[in-house]
Amino acid sequence: MHLKTKDLKIGDLLGITSSTLCLVHCLAVPILLGVSGLNHNHGIDYWLFDISLILLSFIGLKMVCSTSSKRIKLALFGFFGLLVSSQLFGYFSVHSLEWACIGYLGSLGLISTHFIHLKSCCIKPRELKN
Repeated sequence: MHLKTKDLKIGDLLGITSSTLCLVHCLAVPILLGVSGLNHNHGIDYWLFDISLILLSFIGLKMVCSTSSKRIKLALFGFFGLLVSSQLFGYFSVHSLEWACIGYLGSLGLISTHFIHLKSCCIKPRELKN
């Protein structure tokens, strides 16, 4: 299946948006909970929000992987794996700064790889000049 350039842009933008929201959520929630004095107890609301962001990120990843180079695919799946593994370890009682940093690295890697893919595959040279 060959996707149109418009579909690839949508996939990259979906991946960038969901990974950025995930990064902001993961950075903001601990700060807001620390300031407010509430306990950091991931309830069903956080769990559903986290899972929906991961699913959106996966959909964006799958949309662009069908026409991506092997390096881009490897980077996208590698960073996605880091993000998902950090979330899984966070849910199953391993709350540490190291796993949080791995999640941040996964989100930042997904964002930057989607930007690289967007620039290399979807933006025509004349669009870059404007």
